[in-house]
Amino acid sequence: MKNESHDDAKSESNVNIALSFKDTVEIFKLMVTSRISLMEATETVIDRHIDRLVDGGKMSRTEGEKAKKEARDAIRGGVRKITDRIDAGMQRTLNALHIATINDLKSVEEKLDLMNKRLDSLLASIRKTRQPRSRKSAKKSSPKNARKSTGKPKPGPSGT
Repeated sequence: MKNESHDDAKSESNVNIALSFKDTVEIFKLMVTSRISLMEATETVIDRHIDRLVDGGKMSRTEGEKAKKEARDAIRGGVRKITDRIDAGMQRTLNALHIATINDLKSVEEKLDLMNKRLDSLLASIRKTRQPRSRKSAKKSSPKNARKSTGKPKPGPSGT
């Protein structure tokens, strides 16, 4: 009878792992002590749980690896869904409040970069087409009544 339940567990491709309160505490301990994310800590605890099942003979090594992969994929998929929902909610809130988002700023930055390139191109074409001015030596006309500098200050408007 023990073999039958063992065979039933092996034939099941989808392994449901229920985490206990103790497992949850272990996840939070890992997050604090190892400074890893919730997702990484959860994966670590699930991996340990599956390893215990394999070591206890309740699951083959191949099934254990498959179960670990399925668990990781499920965790990452769940995290991705949650993140997408949070991002969408934040986007709606920011739009309602008329606050610029990172995507808005990136779009403006791209437009400014494009405008700068166009401006540089226009300036370069203007410089090429601009005819150099001929520098004729202009006659310096000196007024007949020009004062010679004596080093003394000019009298002010009051005549002093």
